[in-house]
Amino acid sequence: MRAPNNLVKAMTERSPWSGRAVSEILAASRFGIVGLAATGVHAGVALALAIPDILPPLLANTVAFLTAFIVSFAGHHTFGAFRKPRNRRGNGMRACRASFSSPFWALRSIPARLQAGLP
Repeated sequence: MRAPNNLVKAMTERSPWSGRAVSEILAASRFGIVGLAATGVHAGVALALAIPDILPPLLANTVAFLTAFIVSFAGHHTFGAFRKPRNRRGNGMRACRASFSSPFWALRSIPARLQAGLP
Protein backbone atom coordinates (compact mmCIF):
# COMPACT_ATOMS: atom_id res chain seq x y z
CA MET A 1 0.00 0.00 0.00
CA ARG A 2 1.24 3.38 -0.96
CA ALA A 3 1.28 6.36 1.43
CA PRO A 4 -0.82 9.38 0.48
CA ASN A 5 1.07 12.22 -1.19
CA ASN A 6 0.32 14.64 1.68
CA LEU A 7 1.94 12.28 4.19
CA VAL A 8 5.04 11.87 2.06
CA LYS A 9 5.24 15.62 1.57
CA ALA A 10 4.86 16.25 5.33
CA MET A 11 7.58 13.73 6.13
CA THR A 12 10.07 15.17 3.66
CA GLU A 13 9.53 18.88 4.41
CA ARG A 14 11.84 20.65 6.76
CA SER A 15 10.74 21.11 10.32
CA PRO A 16 10.13 24.66 11.61
CA TRP A 17 12.80 23.89 14.24
CA SER A 18 15.58 23.62 11.71
CA GLY A 19 17.93 26.19 10.32
CA ARG A 20 17.55 29.78 11.42
CA ALA A 21 15.14 29.16 14.31
CA VAL A 22 17.55 26.77 16.01
CA SER A 23 20.52 29.08 15.47
CA GLU A 24 18.57 32.01 16.97
CA ILE A 25 17.57 29.95 20.00
CA LEU A 26 21.18 28.84 20.49
CA ALA A 27 22.46 32.42 20.16
CA ALA A 28 19.91 33.63 22.73
CA SER A 29 20.90 30.79 25.04
CA ARG A 30 24.61 31.62 24.73
CA PHE A 31 23.83 35.28 25.37
CA GLY A 32 21.84 34.39 28.49
CA ILE A 33 24.47 32.01 29.85
CA VAL A 34 27.23 34.59 29.44
CA GLY A 35 25.01 37.22 31.09
CA LEU A 36 24.26 34.95 34.04
CA ALA A 37 27.96 34.15 34.42
CA ALA A 38 28.88 37.85 34.40
CA THR A 39 26.13 38.60 36.95
CA GLY A 40 27.41 35.83 39.19
CA VAL A 41 30.97 37.13 38.95
CA HIS A 42 29.79 40.66 39.75
CA ALA A 43 27.87 39.52 42.82
CA GLY A 44 30.64 37.20 43.98
CA VAL A 45 33.43 39.76 43.67
CA ALA A 46 31.35 42.52 45.27
CA LEU A 47 30.42 40.33 48.22
CA ALA A 48 33.94 38.96 48.61
CA LEU A 49 35.37 42.48 48.80
CA ALA A 50 32.63 44.29 50.71
CA ILE A 51 31.50 41.85 53.41
CA PRO A 52 34.88 41.32 55.09
CA ASP A 53 35.52 45.11 54.81
CA ILE A 54 38.41 44.71 52.37
CA LEU A 55 37.07 47.67 50.38
CA PRO A 56 34.25 50.17 50.91
CA PRO A 57 31.03 49.00 49.21
CA LEU A 58 31.18 51.58 46.41
CA LEU A 59 34.75 50.67 45.49
CA ALA A 60 33.99 46.94 45.83
CA ASN A 61 31.05 47.35 43.44
CA THR A 62 33.24 49.26 40.97
CA VAL A 63 35.88 46.53 40.99
CA ALA A 64 33.15 43.90 40.65
CA PHE A 65 31.59 45.77 37.70
CA LEU A 66 34.92 45.98 35.88
CA THR A 67 35.60 42.29 36.51
CA ALA A 68 32.14 41.31 35.29
CA PHE A 69 32.58 43.54 32.23
CA ILE A 70 35.74 41.63 31.29
CA VAL A 71 33.97 38.28 31.81
CA SER A 72 31.01 39.45 29.73
CA PHE A 73 33.14 40.77 26.88
CA ALA A 74 35.34 37.67 26.79
CA GLY A 75 32.31 35.38 26.91
CA HIS A 76 30.40 37.15 24.17
CA HIS A 77 33.49 37.41 22.00
CA THR A 78 34.43 33.75 22.53
CA PHE A 79 30.99 32.18 22.21
CA GLY A 80 29.91 34.47 19.38
CA ALA A 81 26.63 35.71 20.76
CA PHE A 82 26.63 38.47 18.15
CA ARG A 83 26.41 37.86 14.43
CA LYS A 84 28.55 40.62 12.98
CA PRO A 85 32.15 39.48 13.08
CA ARG A 86 34.37 42.38 14.03
CA ASN A 87 37.82 42.64 15.37
CA ARG A 88 38.42 42.48 19.11
CA ARG A 89 39.18 46.21 19.35
CA GLY A 90 35.98 47.23 17.54
CA ASN A 91 33.89 44.94 19.73
CA GLY A 92 35.69 46.19 22.83
CA MET A 93 35.03 49.83 22.05
CA ARG A 94 31.35 49.15 21.33
CA ALA A 95 31.00 47.16 24.56
CA CYS A 96 32.71 49.93 26.56
CA ARG A 97 30.37 52.57 25.15
CA ALA A 98 27.31 50.49 25.98
CA SER A 99 28.43 49.48 29.48
CA PHE A 100 29.89 52.74 30.67
CA SER A 101 27.10 54.93 29.33
CA SER A 102 24.38 53.02 31.21
CA PRO A 103 25.11 54.67 34.60
CA PHE A 104 24.68 58.05 32.89
CA TRP A 105 21.17 57.12 31.77
CA ALA A 106 20.32 55.70 35.19
CA LEU A 107 21.57 58.82 36.98
CA ARG A 108 19.59 61.14 34.69
CA SER A 109 16.36 59.93 36.26
CA ILE A 110 17.34 60.82 39.84
CA PRO A 111 16.37 64.55 39.77
CA ALA A 112 12.97 63.76 38.25
CA ARG A 113 12.33 61.04 40.82
CA LEU A 114 13.33 63.32 43.69
CA GLN A 115 11.14 66.12 42.38
CA ALA A 116 8.20 63.71 42.11
CA GLY A 117 8.81 62.52 45.68
CA LEU A 118 9.74 58.98 44.61
CA PRO A 119 12.56 57.06 46.30
